[in-house]
Amino acid sequence: MENVPIPINEASDDPLAKINVLLQAYISRLSLDGFALVSDMIYVVQSAGRLFRAMQEFSICKGWSYLAKVLINLGKMVDKKLWLTNTPLRQFPQVPREVLQTAERSLIPWKHYLNLKDEYEVGQAFKTEKYGKLVFDWLQKFPKISLEGSILPITPSLLKVEIEVTPNWKWDVELHGYSESFTVLVEDCDSEKLLYHGSCDIKKQYINELHVHEFTIPLIDSSQPNFFVSLISDRWLHCGARIPLMLTSLRIPDKFSAPTPMLDLHLIPKSELGYEEFEKVFSYTEFNKVQSQVFDSVYNDTKNVLVCTSKGNGKTDIAILALLNHWKQEKGRAIYLNPCSEEIDLIFKSWRKKVSKVAGGKVVNKLTGELSADLKLLGSSHLILATPEQFDLISRLWMRRKNVQSAELIIADDVHTIGSGSNGVVYETVLSRMRFMQMNMNKDLRFVGLSASLASARDLGEWLGVSKRQVFNFDSKERVYPVSAQFMSFDINHNPSLLKSMIKPVYTKIQEMDPEKGEDKAIVFVPSRKQCIDISVEFIKYLNRDETSWLNAEDELLKPYLKKITDPSLKSCLVHGIA
Repeated sequence: MENVPIPINEASDDPLAKINVLLQAYISRLSLDGFALVSDMIYVVQSAGRLFRAMQEFSICKGWSYLAKVLINLGKMVDKKLWLTNTPLRQFPQVPREVLQTAERSLIPWKHYLNLKDEYEVGQAFKTEKYGKLVFDWLQKFPKISLEGSILPITPSLLKVEIEVTPNWKWDVELHGYSESFTVLVEDCDSEKLLYHGSCDIKKQYINELHVHEFTIPLIDSSQPNFFVSLISDRWLHCGARIPLMLTSLRIPDKFSAPTPMLDLHLIPKSELGYEEFEKVFSYTEFNKVQSQVFDSVYNDTKNVLVCTSKGNGKTDIAILALLNHWKQEKGRAIYLNPCSEEIDLIFKSWRKKVSKVAGGKVVNKLTGELSADLKLLGSSHLILATPEQFDLISRLWMRRKNVQSAELIIADDVHTIGSGSNGVVYETVLSRMRFMQMNMNKDLRFVGLSASLASARDLGEWLGVSKRQVFNFDSKERVYPVSAQFMSFDINHNPSLLKSMIKPVYTKIQEMDPEKGEDKAIVFVPSRKQCIDISVEFIKYLNRDETSWLNAEDELLKPYLKKITDPSLKSCLVHGIA
């Protein structure tokens, strides 16, 4: 009964009984006589672990929490050839029998052994001073995990979970390899429904360092007091951690308002601007659907406004409309904020050409980050472009600086980034400061917020002082140029092999593009600069095999440019139409 602890209830002629016997015999490391039984045991050895893992995946997909954990343990029992009732010390090689028997006769929990501080305490616990140092060393090598977690509501039905995993053990390459894998499970308070599953890998070089794992889970029932987060080792029995995440103190946000519908309006021509010099700023004749719908609020009104829409829908030109409206009324200084310094550089070059000559001439500058120089630039400019960090530096003492107080228009681009990382915190602080200045000085200061599509746009609008009617939160699917997404999965851990396996599918997709539909360009993103050349060479091999080229120009037109290039690899790429 000790060697075969699970009773066999099936009849002796039932195939299930035979499998049960063979599986338990294998886990118990019992020897069998007879060629037929030995051959059947080989089948069990080859298939049992694989089948348990398959059933584990199936139960995880179905959301069966308890069964998934049982199958994880069964799979490890087969791999280690150990029962859960055995001491975890059996997972180490060449443990003295005396130590194993003492541990398995003892009623002391395994966690108590892991908390022993020195070899003397270990010797006392196992009643063997002879092996105290040896067993203490093994206990130090057993994977130990400390787990902490926090939970944050994102929407009324979605929670963000952040768990902090700290691995704390003595790494031995012969026992642990170079990485240890753990399964992350999130269960409801009854441990019946599986809400999330994932994996967390601990690598040798990051042992004893904090690992942060973030994910989202649905909030199905807000009346539940807590969730449980479990971290279970994929290789070691009795190795893992489990903590509750309390929901009782959470403040769940109200349901978000529906996105702004895209109206089927006639596109507004740029002649509606009313000034010929304003019309010259825009290279097209009509504003797009998004710009047409917000035109009156941005250009013909002076109230605060928030426009949330996807990238590529013309938010930058909406900012220009707000500027033209501001200068049309002969108002004071305008500030444009963007968290990305590279975007600031591009917009500065573009706007200096477009708007510096309108309304009698405007001085456009960008801040540098050097306080004394920036104060001079601010005082001599009609329009200042800056990152939140740069503007934070000069706006801290706004009560003493009249140039900051003279701002009458704040254009906050990519305002959805507030609260994300250190840059977002600064952005939030700067906007709060300007709102505070506006209210304390009773100042006519207009805020124009530009953002990606948001779930909580109305909350952001209230914070910026925007009325409900002036909040335009278009659905992220609403685009001037429709976008479709296709996904292809690759399950290869070896990074060079993974990249190589992606090259042919990408080549095939590019070949399928139809130039008649305007599909004559493609961008392929790769992990590093070196791989730009390596992957281009692979593309060239496929092009030579198919006797084709991606070059959309005559060779004669390209020759003057090729003479200026010294890198032979880059020259070869350009000849085939790859930049």
